[in-house]
Amino acid sequence: MATAATATEILIYTLSDKKLSCGERLRLRAAGHRSVQTEILANTLAESKSPAVFADIPNGRNMLCKFKSRLTAEQMKRDLEFDPAPDNGPYAERRIVW
Repeated sequence: MATAATATEILIYTLSDKKLSCGERLRLRAAGHRSVQTEILANTLAESKSPAVFADIPNGRNMLCKFKSRLTAEQMKRDLEFDPAPDNGPYAERRIVW
């Protein structure tokens, strides 16, 4: 992806059986358990002719994580890697604006 030497805002949602972390690269903004019905996802993907990216996600409660950060062009040169977070609890970023 070309970023024209400017910072790029990245917004990524992940859905997995565990809460994920992206180290120092992307900041976790929210994480919570969500019930997923793969039949509904499969039907939605079939209608849009998209690949079945959710085929391996088991039915039931999964962790939906939201990551959002601004990365420089230099930071964009490396792949983003997600690992299991140290805990699996829900999280919501708190912002106080004066």
